[in-house]
Amino acid sequence: MMAVTGEGAAMEGMAEVPSWIGYVTALAPAGAFVVALLAVVVAWRAHVLQKRAQRHQNLWESLTWAVGQLTDSQDDYRTQLGLSVLATLGEDPLINTTDNRLLRRVNLIVATRRTRRGEVAGGVTAKDRPSPAERENREDAGGTIVSKATGHELSYRTEDQRRTLERSNDLQEVIDRNTARLNRTRKPRR
Repeated sequence: MMAVTGEGAAMEGMAEVPSWIGYVTALAPAGAFVVALLAVVVAWRAHVLQKRAQRHQNLWESLTWAVGQLTDSQDDYRTQLGLSVLATLGEDPLINTTDNRLLRRVNLIVATRRTRRGEVAGGVTAKDRPSPAERENREDAGGTIVSKATGHELSYRTEDQRRTLERSNDLQEVIDRNTARLNRTRKPRR
């Protein structure tokens, strides 16, 4: 018997290789590419979600600041500023149902905020009220405005209070548009 050496010796100890192994070997680079592509897609999606979460966090910080303008002061100017900022922020497409509900409640509180004597506030206290003689001589002697937040006619005594109620109405229009948008995009429940 003759000893098998070299390549023949290596072949003698091996079992027969299935034919499909050749295909797997040929497709291995394509499989690696698909896995790499999937990893890129997942990483990109995570990045987009992280950016969206950061934008929503920034939106919440701005909403918090604006609500602070409404609650920290009895100053009509700061109240109007807070309402204007809320109306602007309310137009952001990131506003969701919870955010919109918060805007609605804050606006309702601002629209119905009253002084101790039951007058529409906006920051004016009883001592700041003009006397009847002053009211006759002032252009902004007061009046009423229909509040879109409450659905009622509310009285105001000063031009600043009127502007506050108008800013409240502006915010309510934004809230109503958000509600319509969110209702259109809401998935039906089964």
